[in-house]
Amino acid sequence: MASGKVKFVESKPCPNGPPKGGVWFPVSVVVHGQDVQIYLSGVLVATIKAHFAFTARGGVFAYNGYQNVVLFRKFQTVPEMSVSKRCKQVVEFPGYVKMDAFHGKWPQDAFCQVTFTKDGSTASYQLSADLYNFVGWNGVNSGHLGVFFNAEDEDNYDFVYFRFEKLRFPLTPI
Repeated sequence: MASGKVKFVESKPCPNGPPKGGVWFPVSVVVHGQDVQIYLSGVLVATIKAHFAFTARGGVFAYNGYQNVVLFRKFQTVPEMSVSKRCKQVVEFPGYVKMDAFHGKWPQDAFCQVTFTKDGSTASYQLSADLYNFVGWNGVNSGHLGVFFNAEDEDNYDFVYFRFEKLRFPLTPI
């Protein structure tokens, strides 16, 4: 995402198949400078290059306009982050957070996202969360949800998202 515009750089299938809707699935992004490792359920699915400068900042998102309601829990980074919200509705429950991306239109409303912010001061960090596709346009096995990292602000960051038929790595060059 650069200046609020989404650009897709590459798309890859998950080695063990795509995630399933209606169940929790853990996602981790390990950033070492410009080298990024993407994990799904503890399995390395890809190593990619970041396009934004190293910044230990990121969050969770879902595409607006695809009628998704996404839950997430156990969001953490090293170093620890604080929360700010950018969605029509975000509800924090004990043990998880519910993001409502059911409203809005794609692409003008971009992503429903929750941002965890703190400037990084180390050479690497890990961002992880458990995601759960609660509602999708065609049932729980449809939709687009993921995590973003190296966030400069709400409109400029690297990201990875999951479709239930494949894994995509849309990284936006500066």
